[in-house]
Amino acid sequence: MVALLAALVGSLLVAEPMPPAVATPSTNALPSAGMTNDVVEREFQAILARDDAAQAAAASLIAAEDQSKDPLEAPFRVTLRARLDQKFQPVRDAYVDFLLQHPNHARGHLAFGSFLLDLGDEAEALVQDEKARDLDPSNPAVWNNLGGLYARLGRIPEALTSYEEARRLNPSEAAYAHSLGTLICLFPREAAAHLHCEEVQVLTQAITHYQTALRLDPENFEYAQDLAETFYGRRLPLPETAEARLALGQQALGAWTNALERATLNIQREGVYLHMARWHLRLKAEKSALECLQRVTNNALLDLRRELQAQIKPAASGNTNTLPAPLPAQ
Repeated sequence: MVALLAALVGSLLVAEPMPPAVATPSTNALPSAGMTNDVVEREFQAILARDDAAQAAAASLIAAEDQSKDPLEAPFRVTLRARLDQKFQPVRDAYVDFLLQHPNHARGHLAFGSFLLDLGDEAEALVQDEKARDLDPSNPAVWNNLGGLYARLGRIPEALTSYEEARRLNPSEAAYAHSLGTLICLFPREAAAHLHCEEVQVLTQAITHYQTALRLDPENFEYAQDLAETFYGRRLPLPETAEARLALGQQALGAWTNALERATLNIQREGVYLHMARWHLRLKAEKSALECLQRVTNNALLDLRRELQAQIKPAASGNTNTLPAPLPAQ
């Protein structure tokens, strides 16, 4: 949704009325610190609730537009941008007003930064996140958000440093380990310079982070999938003998089997079967590859299935031009 919102949300056209803010009790004496903090927290939570509601409403609008096939409704698509503005601009104003009153509210800056990023305003989101970091450098969520923003802006060394700090502050958070591993995989050259090692060695660092993420969140399909995908880029420490290739292939199949066990959607399972078929083909196990391909029936994956099917010899499949009948779903 983020990419679509970034493309559609623009200038303010119409704004919804704002509900009254939670007022500080009017007394002759100054309120206690506890009372003040309680009121500020209620204001902040109210904005977060409006933020969530606006995001949900916008997602519903976009989903409705995507599903609409009636040409008579085409004029309404022209107004989608304005309708999204109606949802988001009041929330943006609420954040601005809140931070004007409470400029040192670190979580407010962090939440506003996330909101702005959802709208595609990366530059202003960075301002808010860096302000949150300056106010509360002990918050790992701040560093994690900064890591993602710096990466999107191409500032990879700063992204690596930010993700590392998030990991240091909260080593038990699986998402932080996963983010760091992914960044290393995507930018091995920059990671090698940052980690003071050879580029061929940085994959080991990424694998370690992925393994940590999966250990902390053992049922997470995405983490298992990303760990399995690292086998495509691994460098064998020994000469690429038949035995070494066999060992690598068996390890990769084991990793993909682990991912399959964590899949919760059919599209996930069928994607894993494609990967398993690819590794079976590398190991010259064409019948095993064929069995995996028979479990792929989703239309979005059939082209990839045919590409792999074409690599199987007629002796294994009977006819490489005809897809075998699918096996019963598992």
